Amino acid sequence: MSFIEITVDPVVFSLGGYALRWYGVFLALGLVTGLGVAVREARRRGLSEDGVNSAAFWGLLAGLVAARLSHVADYAEYYRLNPQLIVALHQGGMSLLGGLLVGGGVVALVCRRRGLPPAAALDAAAPGLALGVSVGRLGSLINGDAAGNPVTLPWAVVYPPPDSLAYQLDLPVHPYPAYEILLGLGIFGLLVAAGPHLRRPGTAFGLWAVLFSLGRLALTLTRPEPAPLFGIRQSQLFSAVLAVVGLVVLWQSVRRPAAPAAGRVTPVTGHGP
Repeated sequence: MSFIEITVDPVVFSLGGYALRWYGVFLALGLVTGLGVAVREARRRGLSEDGVNSAAFWGLLAGLVAARLSHVADYAEYYRLNPQLIVALHQGGMSLLGGLLVGGGVVALVCRRRGLPPAAALDAAAPGLALGVSVGRLGSLINGDAAGNPVTLPWAVVYPPPDSLAYQLDLPVHPYPAYEILLGLGIFGLLVAAGPHLRRPGTAFGLWAVLFSLGRLALTLTRPEPAPLFGIRQSQLFSAVLAVVGLVVLWQSVRRPAAPAAGRVTPVTGHGP
């Protein structure tokens, strides 16, 4: 049986001891794409641009740090033996859910401090999160660092390049990053299509959080991961927490009045300290 070969060299170029990988390129593109969509949506909702920029900066910074530290904690023994690789972000290794949870929490805190309604700001971020994750995962698909379980399905992928970070070269595996790309694009399309009807603050973010977390819970079955917490994987725990957060936000949203239709939003101009 023939499988899909990922023959793209994961290394864009090498200079001295540094190698720029496609993982880092698409991670940057995903961040820029997601941030651009979120800022545009925030403007459409009439949110203060200064407040949005501040929340985006600190949320992004906290999310990146948390995503890396969560990954390092998941593979603690490996990084204990290779501590110099802890800061090698360009090579791969980010806990997406850990970053989203911490980054989202920081965004909510900064919004309160800057006088922005947190629910409206998170709603603006939801489509950007969905699309940005999909773009960023293209790097993992090339890199091989998120290779799935061995499988003989027709759409299984193999990684022949010697620079691939797949745990075993030429082994057909689930294309886990492709699944996550499709999940993100599907949620993005749903949020865009349903946007005019999601007028209660918190609804868009809550919907994204529930759908994405449930999708990730299902996808964990296709990927090998450490399970140090009494047989529970870190991704499963974070997915469950994100699902609860999404349900709480949705529950609170039904208790709020619907926001004005787009184009009639009163801009928020207040600034906190």
